[in-house]
Amino acid sequence: MIKDALQYLIERCKPEVREVGGRTYVISGERGALEIMPPAPSVVELETLQGICDLIEFDNLEEAAVHVVSPVEVRVVGVLGETWNERWTFARASPCVSVVPSAGWRCLSQEEFINVMLSCFVPTERVSEVVRLAGSIKDARVTTLEDDGVTQQVTASAGIARVAPVSVPNPVSLQPYRTFPEIEQPESSFVLRMSSGAKDGALPSISLLPVADSMWRSVAISRIAEWFAVALPNTPVIR
Repeated sequence: MIKDALQYLIERCKPEVREVGGRTYVISGERGALEIMPPAPSVVELETLQGICDLIEFDNLEEAAVHVVSPVEVRVVGVLGETWNERWTFARASPCVSVVPSAGWRCLSQEEFINVMLSCFVPTERVSEVVRLAGSIKDARVTTLEDDGVTQQVTASAGIARVAPVSVPNPVSLQPYRTFPEIEQPESSFVLRMSSGAKDGALPSISLLPVADSMWRSVAISRIAEWFAVALPNTPVIR
């Protein structure tokens, strides 16, 4: 009886290969019918838009399209297959950039704040103004003269010994590095706030808070698509 039972299990689990309508299936008593799909190509991981162009030229992907998924993701995809309606992804590009925190940069020291401004933003005159302002805070006591939600007046150093009121512009338009380096970084608005140290002798803190703004994403996607329209004029771009 044990031998017969084992033979029954072997026969029941033995897979059978069938072709139906041009498709191949493996039929198993335990798992049912499983379709045998063609092997998918490996996805090439890239960090630049130029890498996408190089891959399309290298592999001669004449029927491929560029899919701009988001400001930080671009894919090279193929056409739908005739048999399985599969769409292969040949490459994926994501830039190596600093991501703006959802809550912004809060309560940074002068040194930390200046490092953020110089490393995470496109160097513009507005960045220089904010850096000069942050570096001119005299001591831990930042005196708020006026704060109406638009302009904040703080006490800052205007020379070696002279102290003068300086306006903190709000909101301030900046260009963080947050998409591919080949395109111009979109602008966004940020709110700049300064406060004195919590204790005597403590250094002042500076916060840079992003204003809710999703427009930059649409701008970035459009600029990426426009870049490919010039770099790959014969390749469809999906966005």
